[in-house]
Amino acid sequence: MQKLRLKHGWSQEQLAALSGLSVRTIQRLEQGTSASAESLKAVAAVFDVDFNSLKEETMEQNTRLAVSGDEELAFRKVRAIKGFYVPPYSTSSSAAF
Repeated sequence: MQKLRLKHGWSQEQLAALSGLSVRTIQRLEQGTSASAESLKAVAAVFDVDFNSLKEETMEQNTRLAVSGDEELAFRKVRAIKGFYVPPYSTSSSAAF
């Protein structure tokens, strides 16, 4: 998330103002602490990216802090398999619910 913010040339304060979140929440998100779906959706909307990409990024940051090398390798393999079976997110399809 920090990379996206810096790519746009925004400070944490600017991202907080644009997303409607507090600066402290932005700091926590960038540190990889657990985030609510609402916070991730707010940031995803500002960056115009898929919510799931931010969610996965946050999960990967948390995973790196808490797992061994063998566990990380297993997670990578599962993500690769999951990516093979799960179709990519498409913004062009409009589903009616």
